[in-house]
Amino acid sequence: MRDDSDFVLLTPTWFPPWFDETFSREIYSPGELPGILELSKSAVYRALKAGDLDALRIGKRWAVPRPAIRAWLLEAYTLNN
Repeated sequence: MRDDSDFVLLTPTWFPPWFDETFSREIYSPGELPGILELSKSAVYRALKAGDLDALRIGKRWAVPRPAIRAWLLEAYTLNN
């Protein structure tokens, strides 16, 4: 995964306010992301397994930090635009 600073020039102007409003907490579970992002649960877990979405494993649970979500979304945006 790229460092968040790689996306300074590639961040669309609408992204920071949308992200701050949508992701106000510091940690999310992978199960929360499909509902927020309108993705399938399997897409989120594929990203975790592939290492595209950074997360912490705590016992049997995953914890996805807010900066990891931001980096993952910006990388996907960059690859698709």
